[in-house]
This record gives sequence, structure tokens and C-alpha cells, in this order.
Amino acid sequence: MIILHFGVLQMYTTSPTISNLHGVMGVFVFLACFAAWAVANNSHPGKITAQSFRRYDHYPYDHLMFQSNVICQTTKLFKIPRSKFDRIKYNCIVPRYDHMCGWTHNTYGEENYRWFLIFLLNHVIMCFYGTYICYRLFYEEIKMKRLMDLAFFDRLTGETIKANYHIIFQYVFARRSLEVTFMLVTFVMGIALSCFLGYHVYITSRGQTTNENSKWGDIEGWYKKQQQQYRTAVQAGKDITKQSSKRNNSNNEDVSTDNTTILDEDVVDPGPIPKNIYDRGFVENWKDVFFPLSLRKDAHSRGGYTKESIAKQKQQASQRVENSSTTMRSSSVHTTESSPKNEQSSTTTRCSKPKDV
Repeated sequence: MIILHFGVLQMYTTSPTISNLHGVMGVFVFLACFAAWAVANNSHPGKITAQSFRRYDHYPYDHLMFQSNVICQTTKLFKIPRSKFDRIKYNCIVPRYDHMCGWTHNTYGEENYRWFLIFLLNHVIMCFYGTYICYRLFYEEIKMKRLMDLAFFDRLTGETIKANYHIIFQYVFARRSLEVTFMLVTFVMGIALSCFLGYHVYITSRGQTTNENSKWGDIEGWYKKQQQQYRTAVQAGKDITKQSSKRNNSNNEDVSTDNTTILDEDVVDPGPIPKNIYDRGFVENWKDVFFPLSLRKDAHSRGGYTKESIAKQKQQASQRVENSSTTMRSSSVHTTESSPKNEQSSTTTRCSKPKDV
């Protein structure tokens, strides 16, 4: 691609129909794309540790995709909403995890997702810019040589054929095969990258990440399936349960769509499809991307949703300790030896939590 790019640069810098300014612009666009790739490749998504826990704790649990009081088995830290453990590159919990990109060999999350979007945008611009320059070159050449007014002789049939777009394309491709190939490649890649960028613009505008979007697809599919089964059961006059809250909330890794793991009943009214609580509106969603919450001045004082959950769990643990102590004091009046049951109860009241909470 680089060789093709500079080959076309050489072509239009010597063309009388194309301004020499495009020679400079072409180099600038190429360098901008390379710089965008370098930044996207070296940027860090953020790392959740015991020390940085509060900095990233600014999203509430939706109790649908992300459950409270779930501990990462690798880091032994509470899983913050919208986070995920990255096993490929950083081997840590990434805040607002989006995806792992093979093009840049980097994981994207809360603090570097913006650089990935800029990387995509730069390459979309480069592809369509290269397509435009090639088109201008071919158009000016066809116009200057008046190829559309000519007639072409077919050596095989001996016929004289009037010029048309198909004939002109064959003529240009035979003499400018490298440049035509470059134009076709950049045009196709430009469309593909535009669709990919459009997808990310769409999910970002809806307050979703790539990781969450796939989960929402499973959730919506499950609700629609259950709603259809419910309507069918109502029409058939079957005895059904109005609504059930039995879902697989054991972890926040995946949302199961298997009826046998979600519901005990065969037919149930699932209710309306839940809303995405992380969708805060178009403007706020994009502000969260380009101005990450964890990098703002009030990062440590904002939110604290996980902190509240841990504090509640700690309070419950303290209550269990107090109840256990009361029981032990009552039993000590009648016996001088501690009960094994009380000893076991007192050893199970510890609560795992980050060091800074």
C-alpha cells in the first residue's frame, strides 16, 4: 500500500492537470495515518488496581450484564461495571473494555478508545483521498485525449466499436494497471472502513461498547423469544406465569440465553426489554469517549458505586461478627469451652475488598 501510494504521488506530481499541492497533501495524509496508528498502538486503555480503584469507579451496576459483589478470580478485585479482564496483552482488568484490535495489536478501553476512532477516521480519509486523486487523473486523461469521441478497432472480429465506458476502462487499465488497481483497492477499503467506523459511531452514540453491544444482542434476542412464546401461550389459553426475575446473575462475563439456565418455567412473561442505563444521551456519550471520566479532575470524588456496594457488604459482615460475638458471650455463661460452630462463623465474616476502600 505504501509503494502504491507513493507511486500515485509520483504520477500526479508530474501531471499537468493536477495541482502540485496534492503532492504535499498526499504526504501529509499518509504521515497523519502513520501517526494515528502509532498513537493507537502505544496508547493504554487504563488499568484497574487496588490503588486506582476509585479513579475508575463511576458507573452503576445494571444487574443485567454487570452484577455487584463479583470478584475477579485473577486479580481478587471487585469487578467495576463495564470492565473486563484482558488476557491477551495487559493481563489486567481494563475499565470500560471495548475490544482487542488485531490491526494495531492493542486493547481498547476507557482511556484510549478515542485514539482508535481517530485511527479509523484517518484511514477512511486516506482511502477516499487516494480514490479521488486517481479518479481525477483518469478523468483528465480521458478528457484531454478525447477518448469518448474515438472509435476502437477490434482485431479479432475486425469490427469498429464506438467508445463506451467498458472499452475506456479496458484501455485505461491496460496502460495504467498499477494506478487503477490502487484506486479500486482504496475505494473498496474506504467503504469497508467507513462501515466499520459507522458501527462504532452508532454504538458509541447509544452508550455501548463493542463488548456490551454483543451482550445486548443476546439480551434482546432472549426477551423477544420469550415475548413470542408468551403471546403464543396466551393465544392457546395455557396457564402461565406473569413475570419472572430468575436470571443467571452468577457473574458478569456473559448473559446466558439458554432457557434451562434462566427460567424454571417453560412460558413466562419477561416484561419489556430493559433500557441501557449507560446511555446518557448523544453528547454525554461522546464526552465520555473523548474526555474519559477517569482523566478528569474530579475522577476520585465522583461515583463510588462499587465503594457503596463494598461498604454495605462490610456493614453486613460487621453485623454478622457482632451477632456471632453476642452468641458466644451467651453460650460462655453455660460452658467454658467455645463452640466449634461459633468459631467457624467468626472465621467466615471477612470481606475481600480493594486496599484503598
